Amino acid sequence: MDDYLGAHNSAESRRNYKLVAEWQARPVPAESIEEEVQNTPDLTVNELLLAYSDHARASFVKDGQPTRGATENQCLFVS
Repeated sequence: MDDYLGAHNSAESRRNYKLVAEWQARPVPAESIEEEVQNTPDLTVNELLLAYSDHARASFVKDGQPTRGATENQCLFVS
């Protein structure tokens, strides 16, 4: 998912943030939340950490090299 909603304080970003706020404020029936939770596969802590590790390696990069954020996260997982 792309989180970019437009240049800072532009008409585009203000319009997009308003759309996001309206979307988040919509009522969600409890039944649909329960159904979504029941239909979501269980996730182990290990699977979550591995998924985040992959995300960190891909996201915490500057000039083609991993930043401290990526390497520090790896150390936390080993501890």
